[in-house]
Amino acid sequence: MAELKEKPKSVFAPAGRSSIEQIKCYRERMLKEKVLLKALNSIPDLVFVLDSNRQVIFANHAVFETFDLDSDAECYGKRPGEFLHCVNCDRYEDGCGASEFCRECGAVNAILNSQAGEHDIRECSIVTKEGAEGLVLRVWATPFEEMGKKFVVFAVQNISNEKRRNVLERIFFHDILNLAGGIHGVSEILPDLDPENLADAISAIRSSTEALIDEIYSQKELNAAESNELKLVLAVIPSMYMLENIKEIFEKHTCAIDRNIKISHEAIDFEFVSDITILRRILGNMLKNALEAVASGEDITLSCKKLDNGDIEFSVRNPGYMPEKVQFKLFQRAFSTKGTGRGLGTYAVKLLTEKYLRGEAGFRTSERQGTIFYVRLPRTLPPDDMDFS
Repeated sequence: MAELKEKPKSVFAPAGRSSIEQIKCYRERMLKEKVLLKALNSIPDLVFVLDSNRQVIFANHAVFETFDLDSDAECYGKRPGEFLHCVNCDRYEDGCGASEFCRECGAVNAILNSQAGEHDIRECSIVTKEGAEGLVLRVWATPFEEMGKKFVVFAVQNISNEKRRNVLERIFFHDILNLAGGIHGVSEILPDLDPENLADAISAIRSSTEALIDEIYSQKELNAAESNELKLVLAVIPSMYMLENIKEIFEKHTCAIDRNIKISHEAIDFEFVSDITILRRILGNMLKNALEAVASGEDITLSCKKLDNGDIEFSVRNPGYMPEKVQFKLFQRAFSTKGTGRGLGTYAVKLLTEKYLRGEAGFRTSERQGTIFYVRLPRTLPPDDMDFS
């Protein structure tokens, strides 16, 4: 039997936990504070009281109602990320707050600042264990002292819908409006063009129209994916056709101007079963992100290969290196390196790959090799593997 590998110790927040007896003692003390408990239970948002080791000793009525909890054991003694099923909690022995990813977590940092005596308000994005979907939260951490002990009141508000709305507004009021404005501008000068320039103008209108339609379809598909309404249409797909098709589509895209899209000489041709529309969206997002990340004149390389376990891998490589701070937030729904209101590209890649195509999305990055985004998929996806609830 293979020896189980021990999880590493905390590299960020202080390690160590309160014992069950300590948690029970703190709880019994809290339950005697009738006025405080009544106030916390009247708040409609999720409210926790944390001890000095960031563990829950009290949760208000909203927590029990929201998560339909049956007993205290499902909540008490856990840290916030563990209770919310953050995917990073299992990386290190000390759980929530222990990993390198936690250095960028708004929740952990707010709690640590509160323990230092500050009232802190932050936003926090969490990727959950249940799948690629994430939570975007606004958190408040407030210190208070009771019975000679220091505690933190930690309040949580789910603002995922608010962030989703902001992103859609950004896309429709900025990106789509720009595309529509470009089409309108070219169409206005059509009557004045000579035959030689007319063909170029018509081509520009066609390209902009295709980009406009694609942007709308992209949002429609993402909304369907998040609502469990996206249906798979399976087909046999040649791998090289997939790469050549994506390359051809994006060579005409505005983000590809002065950039070179290449297919690796190591890419191999094979057939596999998947949903070509969803996979095209995944690879398109990966390629678009890569194109937007590189400078003029640089190359983007597409590739595909078979893995030893029978799965397949598609990858997109660009020569840039992602800083550690960016790496930790990459697949979160609200995060983007491009500014406020963006961030659906890598999030959509992970959601569509892992929830619908039953694969894995990831990346590798180094200053020497650049950045490679990849998706690993099963060679065959059975028709009955289509329950997304």
